[in-house]
Amino acid sequence: MINWLLQKWRSPAAAEFIRYLISGILVTALNFLVFSLLNRVLGLDLWYYSNLPAIVLSIFFAYFLNRYFVFRSQGPIWPEILNFFLSRSLVSLIFEYFSIWLLLDLIGWRRSLHLAGLSLPYAKIIAQFAVVFGNYIIGKYFIFKHKEQFDARIK
Repeated sequence: MINWLLQKWRSPAAAEFIRYLISGILVTALNFLVFSLLNRVLGLDLWYYSNLPAIVLSIFFAYFLNRYFVFRSQGPIWPEILNFFLSRSLVSLIFEYFSIWLLLDLIGWRRSLHLAGLSLPYAKIIAQFAVVFGNYIIGKYFIFKHKEQFDARIK
């Protein structure tokens, strides 16, 4: 049983998932940092203004990590980058803005995590889980789909 698990863990799919997890942590950290710094200046009542630059910078960073580190795509860059930015923006707007709006503005849950002098609402943290999941599915099956074609050519 343990040998079977170790073999599965060493599979290309598991390695890809681990790379995605690492890049997701880095992208999420950037998103949280930018949001928290802007939120410190603008205040929690204007969270939507702090969130937009955090999302945009995170999407730029995520594209390069996903293309070169996670999926190791060799597909054409312009269609890929356009699809990536459009899909990530859509997922972020739907999942992140809606989740934060629901928890902060509608329900009024304003509790925050305080770390290193910065404040991060729990609503933002919860929203990121949905965003990460949605982005993985879209990236793997719709954006970086040329990876499998490249892998087949080099075998």
